Amino acid sequence: PVTERGRAVHAARQARAVFAEMRARMELARQSYSLAREDGQGRVSAGLAALRAAAGDSNERSPDDIRDRLAKIVARDQGREEPERAASAGTRDRMKDRLSTILDRSRRAEAERDDRDREREESTRRRDRGLDDGYEL
Repeated sequence: PVTERGRAVHAARQARAVFAEMRARMELARQSYSLAREDGQGRVSAGLAALRAAAGDSNERSPDDIRDRLAKIVARDQGREEPERAASAGTRDRMKDRLSTILDRSRRAEAERDDRDREREESTRRRDRGLDDGYEL
């Protein structure tokens, strides 16, 4: 823009465009969260799905994809024989075992969190319906 008025109009249009994009991303995040919760995911998993959607991360990776990528990183091609980077088979096996232990532990922790969330939700539903007191409304 050449003039003052042109700069002001341009700035206003840019602000409206940014605001519209933010509004669309928030709506997408809300929809992603509600769909994930309806699919039975816990609050944390659903929140992460919503954040990915809001951030525009269209290539959602499954835990298996991430595990495969990490395994490839740990077990690099043996064709590379650079002395400072070459690792013995024993070291690679220990690294693989450690990586699988960490991944298994995180998978179990996420499953436990999801179970606790489901139990809390069920307890709340039962309490709201009066089933915890032994009385049926």
